[in-house]
Amino acid sequence: MNMPTIMSRPEWVDQVMDVVEGCLQDERVEVRTKAGQVLGGLLHCAFVNQERRDALLVRFCCKMLDGMNAQHFKQQSLYLAKCSTTWMVGILRENGISSNTVNASQL
Repeated sequence: MNMPTIMSRPEWVDQVMDVVEGCLQDERVEVRTKAGQVLGGLLHCAFVNQERRDALLVRFCCKMLDGMNAQHFKQQSLYLAKCSTTWMVGILRENGISSNTVNASQL
């Protein structure tokens, strides 16, 4: 099977993305690292549709904010969230992901 064949069936694209996204949460750092590389490649070659890319952006931003220590977040206030989100949006934009659904001012 090749990439155009897989992309011709939305359910196959979903299956591939589900596996990659699952690997991003693996306990082994090597698996997470490789999953990040694969995800970057899939985003770069437009394997993922705009709707799914926007959903990824929202989930990644939420996970980033959830992972912050609550007290640290209070100390740094909204400034840290805006800087981190802007940084994440910049990285995701480099991979062709639209940030229309989320921006730092909305957090």
